Amino acid sequence: MARHYTAGENGAPGQWRWRAGGLMIQHLARAGGTEAAADDQIDADELLDEDDDDWERTRILASTVEDHELLDPMLPPDRLLYRLFHEEGVRAFPAAPIEAYCRCSRERVEAFLRSFGAAELKDMREPDGSISVTCEFCTATYRFAPDEIA
Repeated sequence: MARHYTAGENGAPGQWRWRAGGLMIQHLARAGGTEAAADDQIDADELLDEDDDDWERTRILASTVEDHELLDPMLPPDRLLYRLFHEEGVRAFPAAPIEAYCRCSRERVEAFLRSFGAAELKDMREPDGSISVTCEFCTATYRFAPDEIA
């Protein structure tokens, strides 16, 4: 993570903004993970060795990326990927916005609580008999009175 200064327009003051960058690689099964048909001429051991070599080469190339490359506002992600993996046949998909979204609701939490037995619910109860559940994603807290969850 690093701070980056963006100059202001038309005499307006500039702004400091935080930037973060990272690179994640994932080893996917060839051909969607399907096994080769019995009549295929590919030796399974040879294919595994080839996959292992490709993965090791990809891992080594990925480890060469430096922090300043990940944080450079003038180096788009697709260009960085091309620099690293152009001989491997890299594909870059269009960027998609990241948004925080939680699917929790009082009804979902209540349905979840109803799936527990009486002994388990007893362990969850607070001294006044109520049960409180806090969503670990959005931090919403749902409180249920003693008579709501039996």
